[in-house]
Order: sequence, then C-alpha cells, then structure tokens
Amino acid sequence: MLSWLLAHRWAAIAPALLILLAAWFAFDRLGSSFMPEMDEGTFVLDYNSPPGTSLDETNHKLMNIEKILLATPEVESYSRRTGTQLGFFLTEPNSGDYLVKLKEERHRELRKSLQMSVSRLKPSSRRCVSNSVS
Repeated sequence: MLSWLLAHRWAAIAPALLILLAAWFAFDRLGSSFMPEMDEGTFVLDYNSPPGTSLDETNHKLMNIEKILLATPEVESYSRRTGTQLGFFLTEPNSGDYLVKLKEERHRELRKSLQMSVSRLKPSSRRCVSNSVS
C-alpha cells in the first residue's frame, strides 16, 4: 500500500488536504479556554485614588461608588476594604476593593454596566472589575 501511495502521490495529497481542512474547521469552531465562563454571583471591584490621597478623602470619593451599589437593585450586599486587599496585606490608604454579592435574579451584563457607571466618576485613577473565585 505504501509503495502504491508513493507511486500515486496525488491520491495521498487529496485526503491529507481534506484532513487539514477538517482540522482547521474544528479548530475555528472549538473554544480555547480550559474552564467555562463562570457566574458565581460575586465580583471584586478594585479601586485606586491618586497617590497621596488621605483616608478621609478616599472615603469621601468612595461614597459615590456606594451610592451606585445601593441604587442597583440586583446588588444583594457588598463589603469594602480600604488600605487592604484580598490578600489581607496592608496597602496605601488610597486603594482597596469592594466585594459585591449579587441577587439570584439578575441580568448577565450587570458587571459591565456597574463598571461603566463607576468609571464615569472622575476622581479615581483606576478601577478594575473581576470575577471572584471562591
């Protein structure tokens, strides 16, 4: 059989091209992540105000974020850490995070809409929204 394929190379190239095309088609359609996207009902909102901002000033600015969270009906509860983060190590008084727990009845794009609402607030230099992994 091998000698026949070597003598008739086009008979071997056509199936090889079909296999290559099938592999490309499968690669194009398959997902590339190891884990599916998870919705655990919580997310973390990191914040940083400009360096040198006092704890009182940071607190004053964060009250605007808390107003947004309280006005969002899908938010069940939240907790805020200022001067510390998820690793419980000390940081500057101008940074920290919110851990936001959502109600069961919510729409999927809530994180993005909250991030957009919070990013419209002028005084902070960086905010990051990410999933919480428990």
